[in-house]
Amino acid sequence: MFHHLSPSAHGFLNILPVRSICNFPPLSPKDALEERLLLESVAWPETPALPSPLSLELTSDPAHSSFTILPARGGGQWHVGDQLEVSIII
Repeated sequence: MFHHLSPSAHGFLNILPVRSICNFPPLSPKDALEERLLLESVAWPETPALPSPLSLELTSDPAHSSFTILPARGGGQWHVGDQLEVSIII
C-alpha cells in the first residue's frame, strides 16, 4: 500500500493510505518463496574486498585489454541464451 501526504487545516501533513493500482492478488506463501529464491539466484554477487592501492595493469579493464568471442563449438550460429567463450588479451 502506498501513502500520500496532504496538508491539513492546522498546517500539519496528513499521511493518507492510497490503494495500490496493481490488481494482482497477493502471492501465496509458496509463490512468494519461489519468487524470493529466483531473485536470489540471479542477484549480483557481492564485490570482494579490493587491494589498496588498486592497480588495473593486470586486469581485464577494457581500457587495457581486448577480447574476441570465439566461434561456437561444433560451428553453427549463436542463439539468444547461448553460453559464449571469450578470449581476453591483457
